[in-house]
Amino acid sequence: MKQYKKGNNTYNGVYIEVGGVRIINPTEETLKANGYEQVETETAEQLLQDAKDRKLAELDVFNQSSEVNDFTFKGMHTWLTPSERASYNVSIDAAEALGETTITFAIAEQPLTIDIPTAKIVLAKIQRYADATFMVTVKHKAAIAALSSIEEVNAYDFTKGYPEKLQL
Repeated sequence: MKQYKKGNNTYNGVYIEVGGVRIINPTEETLKANGYEQVETETAEQLLQDAKDRKLAELDVFNQSSEVNDFTFKGMHTWLTPSERASYNVSIDAAEALGETTITFAIAEQPLTIDIPTAKIVLAKIQRYADATFMVTVKHKAAIAALSSIEEVNAYDFTKGYPEKLQL
């Protein structure tokens, strides 16, 4: 959206005053000749979208933080990324195929040996927790997209609704 300003004065879209004379519907040349400069301004829709984009970026940071991605296993706080979970599942399958009864995981950078059935349950619980947090984030993104004012966007609390962290 085009707008014209002269210092702190914004052209009102109807007239300017020059030497005590009111010029109605001045041309762009008249505005520029009288010290007005063209500035780009955002529309209300653009400002709302900018607010939504900022809120979504904040949500992404929160979603990647230990506020969401964290569980406690035997008193140790940690997280396993999707690729780590997949890798551990492959390792469990391999150990099981070889007739092994235990597997060693790195939990909070500490080696921890547990039996294979327990390891499967632990990974399943972590995966289901991750699935649940993902769905909460998806719902928050949809809710933010549906907001209709900057005030609503600014007031929206995306930290609510996440499941309790796992205690394993």
